[in-house]
Amino acid sequence: LTYDIKITEVTGEFTEEEIKNFDYDMLIFSTPTGVQYLSKSFPNFKEKDVKIACFGPATAKAVQDAGLRLDLMAGTKEYPSMITALTDFLKKSKA
Repeated sequence: LTYDIKITEVTGEFTEEEIKNFDYDMLIFSTPTGVQYLSKSFPNFKEKDVKIACFGPATAKAVQDAGLRLDLMAGTKEYPSMITALTDFLKKSKA
């Protein structure tokens, strides 16, 4: 089992090709601004099978305010880092 991790730094608008080829298993947001950028760039985005993760309660609120389903949150007592949260999430999803 392998995971292809793509780290994307948003520095401007998505290109037409990036929008057309949007294919991710999970989106991880570290700030509310990232959630707002997704909503702006993909106004009709529906998560379907895409998992949504975030770091911290402010970003979790932004995810929920955007009408998205929050599947995983790091920055908590249980999951102080995104690595611990992802490791547990992946273990549970394999079961």
